[in-house]
Amino acid sequence: GYHLFDPAARNRGLMGEALSAVMEYAGELGIRTLLADIEPENLPSQRLFRRMDFVWQQGTLYRLER
Repeated sequence: GYHLFDPAARNRGLMGEALSAVMEYAGELGIRTLLADIEPENLPSQRLFRRMDFVWQQGTLYRLER
């Protein structure tokens, strides 16, 4: 998981950049499926992962197939 405790660091696109880098690196390694476990109350993360083409599966699980 990840957390940004400093409010000044929020809403600046840092997690989007980090997620993009992870997705790119996973692709270079040949990893075709990524999973994310996002708590139900974490709506900003849910929105971010949906924007990055992750699809809700069930419960707290989001999945991306490449």
